[in-house]
Amino acid sequence: MMLKKKQVDYVHVSHYEELSVKNLWTDLKKDINFNVYFQDVYPKDKLPCRKYFFDILNTVYPDYLRQIMEHAAK
Repeated sequence: MMLKKKQVDYVHVSHYEELSVKNLWTDLKKDINFNVYFQDVYPKDKLPCRKYFFDILNTVYPDYLRQIMEHAAK
């Protein structure tokens, strides 16, 4: 599935441990609504691009991202 650039809700995410792709990818890669925008398999020790990951997360689940960003900032 593809999104047009104007459909993507771009976001800047601070670098906190709670907001690492490594921590979030484990759960989100199983989510069909989210996973459809990523390749099926990544090489060992390779993860999706951080910027792309959070832009897609903000597009698909903006409330979830907002909540985890608020939690990480505390």
